[in-house]
Amino acid sequence: MNRRQILFLKELLDREDFVPLSEYSEKLQVSDKTLRRDMAEVSDWLLQAGGFIEKKSGVGVRLNVNDEDREKLINKLSFMNFFDKKAGNTAVERDSRKTDIAFNLLLYSDEYTSLSGLSYKYYTSKSSISGDLKSVEKLLKRHGLGLLRDSRGTKVVGDEAFIRNALAEILSYILDFNINRAVTNEDPRIIDSFVPETLSTILDIFKERDITFVERLMRWTEKESGQSFDEQEFMDISLFLLIAIYRMKSGMFISESSPALNPTGDGLKADQNVRLHDTVTKVRRRIEEEYQMEIPGSESKNIYLRLASTRLAHLMLEEEKREERGSLLEEEKEDLFSEDFIDAFATITGIGLRSKEDFCRNIRLHIRLMLERAKANNPAVNPILEMIGNDYTGTLNVCRIICTILSQKLKLPHMTLDEICFLMFYIQGEIISMEEKANVLLISDVSRSITILIKRRLIQRFPGWQITETYAEGFKDIKKESFDFAVSTVFDESIADELPYVFISPVLEDSDLKNVQELFWRVRTDADIFLRELIRTVRDLNDVGCDIKVSAESTGEHTDRIASIEALKGIEYIYIKNDEVNECIVETSEDGKSIFRIIFNMSDWDFMLFATKLLYLTDNCPTEVIEGFAQYLITEGGGNV
Repeated sequence: MNRRQILFLKELLDREDFVPLSEYSEKLQVSDKTLRRDMAEVSDWLLQAGGFIEKKSGVGVRLNVNDEDREKLINKLSFMNFFDKKAGNTAVERDSRKTDIAFNLLLYSDEYTSLSGLSYKYYTSKSSISGDLKSVEKLLKRHGLGLLRDSRGTKVVGDEAFIRNALAEILSYILDFNINRAVTNEDPRIIDSFVPETLSTILDIFKERDITFVERLMRWTEKESGQSFDEQEFMDISLFLLIAIYRMKSGMFISESSPALNPTGDGLKADQNVRLHDTVTKVRRRIEEEYQMEIPGSESKNIYLRLASTRLAHLMLEEEKREERGSLLEEEKEDLFSEDFIDAFATITGIGLRSKEDFCRNIRLHIRLMLERAKANNPAVNPILEMIGNDYTGTLNVCRIICTILSQKLKLPHMTLDEICFLMFYIQGEIISMEEKANVLLISDVSRSITILIKRRLIQRFPGWQITETYAEGFKDIKKESFDFAVSTVFDESIADELPYVFISPVLEDSDLKNVQELFWRVRTDADIFLRELIRTVRDLNDVGCDIKVSAESTGEHTDRIASIEALKGIEYIYIKNDEVNECIVETSEDGKSIFRIIFNMSDWDFMLFATKLLYLTDNCPTEVIEGFAQYLITEGGGNV
């Protein structure tokens, strides 16, 4: 099929109802007669793909294909579309050219570039290049940079730290493939691809050795600090370090007098973060050892300033302050209760609660008032507790357990059910508006560098997804049950035998993203997702050192419990605090078809909070999931999962 026929079939796939042929011909900008000829060829091709074009006189046409063949058809079309575009001559977009010019001027800021050289490179006139440079100059000005033009050519002038900031912005812009309006203050259109040389340049400057080293360095930093970056911070800081390493290898260092190293105002609260300073010093030494070069103190300060704004630095500073004060004041206990409550629910529900400022503010205020009333033995009364509690029993159960655990951990008064129900209102509101989540496997047959670029764009387009990469040859060793579906640059229909998948091109165009989104909607069923989440939670507990045990009989009365709750689905949850072990005991029926009790016998409060995710999932999942979960524990468990 030719490109027009491929596009026609894609349009048919996008519509479920009968549509007049004239609508398709208008959209594809061809005559009805031409489209009828195309339809005959498309029909012949469809016979081999398990579908056909259904016609209804006076109404229109539609594609008739079952769901399984539709999924295969989408992947085949994506594959054909990718190679059809790859073989064709794609015109260089003006916006893409300006981006590439800015990127290269910044990258090689120590060199002059001639107007004639740029004109020759992009096959366009000098006047067009001059117009592009005016737009580039606007971008540079926003970063405190400028263009120097003299008889030798054109080059970027300005502080090295500002050059790196501009490079980071442009690289993020390129890797995202979606034009950020803030870059040029214009209203550019979305484009499918950048100048071909742009990607080659990126791959040339960021060697696989550098990418691997930076990833190791980031993981080491998390381990050293005892904290972690969030997903977006991890990507941003990685990019920041890759740019810094490239520039330093090229002999371009930040000076001590750089204005970027001397910010005005009091916005840098982490400036007294001693632990972060120590960590940055070690990061500097690791870079020096890896690349056999001496790095000035100004570079360390630049790294420190960049890390100081991250979640990791904030958590380090808070821990440092707590250690300095030694004992916790009552106000600090209230703060800790609030922060642990937010973090526990964020982990259990998978919602990014930390990014919701209004939610966090309301939670902190209510907890402060709740604890003050508890200390005064004057709890609030909730007049609609029974009505609301019945509607959202699952969420209320989790709130009760978390509040009980935190009260025990921080030695605070017991909270009444009325008070806890008020807290539940806030959580339930966020659950209702929760972003869709998915655990996705990215199968790649392209280089490590391009795979990282693909993953970055997927994360930016679907921020709620967890994406794991594997090369094609490693797919057979992957535990498929850990993933909801796969996204693959490999066209291989055998993948679908083990995991729903969608083919994408390495440049990840908008049409690819649309196909990815549609696959997610097709494969997402409540029962499957809850079962996978339950299995993942059990594995996560096992990974952090919690033994998972399965028993077909009662293990005792457990009178030393600190909390217990009769949850939904007939499951009782018991919490026991000890000083030695961390274990989770699941008691099942004799026939192994149901679960009647789960016991958390743990020495670690945080493990206990995380384990409550099992309560959240079993309370909210369809009933049939429990049998599948019980069978998994029995067949895969064998004492320890």
